Amino acid sequence: MKLTRLMLALVLFSLVVTPPVAAQSSCAPVSYCLFAGCWYELLNNSNFSGTQATCTNWNGVGLTTSSQCYNSAAAVLSPSSGTFTQNFYVPADSVGSLDIALEFATIGTPTSLSDKIVLELYEGTTLRKRIIIYTLNSATSCHREDYSFGTNTFAGKNLQLRVRGIYLTPGVSYHINWMQIFAYL
Repeated sequence: MKLTRLMLALVLFSLVVTPPVAAQSSCAPVSYCLFAGCWYELLNNSNFSGTQATCTNWNGVGLTTSSQCYNSAAAVLSPSSGTFTQNFYVPADSVGSLDIALEFATIGTPTSLSDKIVLELYEGTTLRKRIIIYTLNSATSCHREDYSFGTNTFAGKNLQLRVRGIYLTPGVSYHINWMQIFAYL
């Protein structure tokens, strides 16, 4: 009985979320700890559902009501949508890699290697990292993809994520359900 109570207490303790970290730029990182470790979520309003007071939020996002994913709102990347961005701060105590996850649906069937989603990480006006998600022949329903910007040399820095699509196939667009960048403690 004591072992069961101890295990239950450990599980409940591991699910406790630490309070948000104070804002040091336009978007406040939020830290979380579970039994597997601690991390920061760096983007604010990752699912495009509204504006939070602590963040300038996404700039240039075109939203649509989408049935492709589970959110009702999705950011649209299309030939006419251009680039959307968010500024964020990487806490000075973060270590390891800077990882990004996104959930999206491809609308239409890309038939060219030029059809892709481009994720760019800027520090000021300097491009630091680029991730290209090729979508050739991959008409997909909503799915998640995970990538890494590599070893975190960004601790203590203000960065900007720029998201854009590149298209050659007519009728192709992307509905992004959510995006998140993680840094680890």
